[in-house]
Amino acid sequence: MSLIAEIGFNPVDCGELRRARMVEGLGDFIRFMIGGRKLGSYATISVHQLPEAKEQRLGGRKPGYA
Repeated sequence: MSLIAEIGFNPVDCGELRRARMVEGLGDFIRFMIGGRKLGSYATISVHQLPEAKEQRLGGRKPGYA
């Protein structure tokens, strides 16, 4: 994680090593989507974390769900 931080990225701990296969699969999916849309080598993705829901709303997120 310190190496990732040194090169300017925000490291994320995804848990146990057995989850690495799932994370790698997500990377493959992202590359597939970028290639399928012909976005080229300069395409980027962003991840946004939603704030926790303060109240339950019809059809919306429920408190405690991420």
